[in-house]
Amino acid sequence: MRYLFTVLLWFSLCLSHDILYSLERDGAVVIRVYFADGTEVAHAPYEVYAPSDQRIPWQKGRTDRMGYLSFYPTQEGRWRVKVMEEGGHGLDFTVDMAELRRSAGTKKPSDYPTHIRLLTYSGLFFPSMLLLYLVSKALRRYRL
Repeated sequence: MRYLFTVLLWFSLCLSHDILYSLERDGAVVIRVYFADGTEVAHAPYEVYAPSDQRIPWQKGRTDRMGYLSFYPTQEGRWRVKVMEEGGHGLDFTVDMAELRRSAGTKKPSDYPTHIRLLTYSGLFFPSMLLLYLVSKALRRYRL
């Protein structure tokens, strides 16, 4: 039972701290930043980088209380957006203006689906638990 609780706790922690986003384009690019459980990432600092200069931010600011940020692109290309949440989690992604123009309405990012993330997390979790089990068993066996 203790191990089941540990596994469930691990998966809930892995999924609760994901930060996702969605894009909308109507002249300006509007981005909503939110956690995996749907709550908004409010007042998080962000930076937008133009395609012509990826070193100096073209725009800086904070998301609003609903987790939105927006910018008006002045050129074609891939605009880089970085959002950092105070807990240390964040996003660093690009917005391709040509691709966004081709898609109408809201566009979801090409993020890994939840079941793929769970498989990845379990692929990290179970070998580490096996290693801890084997180390504890070896320590008990060779205890003086």
